[in-house]
Amino acid sequence: MTGQYALRLGFSTIVAPSSSRGTLPLDVPSLAEDMKGAGYATGIVGKWHVGFSMTAALPSSRGWDKAFNYYTGGMDYYSKSVGGPRNSHFDVHEMGAPDRDERHMSPEFWSGFIWQERAESIVHEHASTGVDAPLFLYYALQTPHSPMQVPDAYTQEAPCAAMSDEDRRIFCGMVRFVDECAEKTHSLMREELAGDDLVFIFHR
Repeated sequence: MTGQYALRLGFSTIVAPSSSRGTLPLDVPSLAEDMKGAGYATGIVGKWHVGFSMTAALPSSRGWDKAFNYYTGGMDYYSKSVGGPRNSHFDVHEMGAPDRDERHMSPEFWSGFIWQERAESIVHEHASTGVDAPLFLYYALQTPHSPMQVPDAYTQEAPCAAMSDEDRRIFCGMVRFVDECAEKTHSLMREELAGDDLVFIFHR
């Protein structure tokens, strides 16, 4: 998130587990701040996991014009909660505030769909405003990651359906979803931002 090795910033493990006050050093420019300095509009969707113990550490305070995130390393895909029975909390946020979309809060709605919706909305909004600034979108998918949860539709077709081990079948379904999101996002950017130079980096 800074372009620097973690050890240079004093970290040798996870920056901000859910019980931590750790964060990226506030005096080190974030990737978004550098991109804004180069004239880009910025948006981030999905995993943050580099600090949320203070407002200054949140993505909305670190250079992101649009920020829709879960702050911890992973959460339940249906309850959208993280933590144990005594400290469980809802972990979907928009620009530093809890997301109050009733669909997103529903335990029937799988969280992977939330991030794809928001990534697409950032592209749509940027294209429709006619802003001259190019768009830098950082999209950190939740999948594949524990817990092993994915809608059945992603496990019931080849190659996943042929896998006898349930965990492998679910993991396969998660990867199918990642591929689907990459294809949808790339196609949308080519369509909505036609005429702009497009650099699309997909790292799994």
